[in-house]
Amino acid sequence: MAKFSVKKALAVVGALTVLGAGVFFGIDAVSDDFNVVFHPDTNHTQPLPEPTPEPTPQPEPDIGVLVQLASPEMVYNQEDNILSWNEVENASGYLVSVDGQEYQTKETQVQLNIEENTKYNITLKALGDGEKYKDSKTVSLSGVRQDMNQMYYQQIKDGLIDVLENRTIAFQKFDIHELLNIDFEDNNLLVTAKCNSTLETITRYTTFVFKLNNQHSIKTLSDLADVVNEIKSDAEIRTTFKNTFYESYDYETDCYNTLIKDTRLTGQLKNYLDNGYNPEMLYSCLSYGGAVDNFALDSYIKLTKGNDIKVVTVRNIVSQKFNNSFAFDGYVNAYINGTAEDVEIMEETFTEASPVSSMWQAASDKYDNQEQQVINNNLSNIRYESMTFTQNGQEYKLIYPADDYAK
Repeated sequence: MAKFSVKKALAVVGALTVLGAGVFFGIDAVSDDFNVVFHPDTNHTQPLPEPTPEPTPQPEPDIGVLVQLASPEMVYNQEDNILSWNEVENASGYLVSVDGQEYQTKETQVQLNIEENTKYNITLKALGDGEKYKDSKTVSLSGVRQDMNQMYYQQIKDGLIDVLENRTIAFQKFDIHELLNIDFEDNNLLVTAKCNSTLETITRYTTFVFKLNNQHSIKTLSDLADVVNEIKSDAEIRTTFKNTFYESYDYETDCYNTLIKDTRLTGQLKNYLDNGYNPEMLYSCLSYGGAVDNFALDSYIKLTKGNDIKVVTVRNIVSQKFNNSFAFDGYVNAYINGTAEDVEIMEETFTEASPVSSMWQAASDKYDNQEQQVINNNLSNIRYESMTFTQNGQEYKLIYPADDYAK
């Protein structure tokens, strides 16, 4: 019975082995017979869940594949001392370096503090975000910040010459040789120029008067530049002449050099010279006369004493007591040959220009040194010419210093 039971049990075990691990069995120990009961394994009826995959690590940004931003284009306004540039698309900001000092900003301009007549070195680049865009290439700008007064001075000269030559009196055009002076009177800008017109072949000295639309107070060259800009922008420029003096063939002369050296000079001009002011001729012309007895000489003179500059207009009446001679002949030749005893000079009028003239002449001295030196050299190397006159059967030779128009 036991053998059978063992064999029977082995057979059952073998069968179960074939069935696998999907079931288990129980044996009833009370009977020799096996009562085999199969129970499903409830712990293995559902498939096990798939394991959660490990996250794939993101690669570090590769700078080589980022898009480089466009380089900004910058402009340095020296007058306002402002650096500005165009907005760069997708830029997160901008890095500015001025002489090694860096500024980071999201704006498209910065206020600089570069001094006049000082060298500067500026660099600029647009900044990327490091994810899609990388920094732009660096652009640079270097130079020397201008003297602002020198810039205004040149703007004023260029602007006025352009207006006088191209936009004034309709029936004639002017060729401007030189701007002699600028004055300001009753809200009018007075510009005195050595010039000639399309209707003339001789040199003239003319003061052009520009009537301004707006009230102005001129204390600096910047103020004066604003006035000139107003004139340039005016659709109808209102210009008149205050005075005009001509250099004719007979009197193409400069009497200034002999006039101011006369020890018998009278009036305010003499007082200025006696008090240490150095004269410099802007122009000098005969106003009337030239025959017998006397003539009038109008001189436009810059007087300088250190930093003090005054511009004056003087009219002198020159008379002589030579018999049978022209007054001009007697005056000029008497000074040239040193026999001036019979020549008398009387100051008839003396007018001082406004402080604007002093400011302009000071700028001219500072910024036009080379041009002014040429003028001074011409004054110190006067070329003389001569002509003859016949009066009452007697011939006279007139020798005079010439202002050569051809120059």
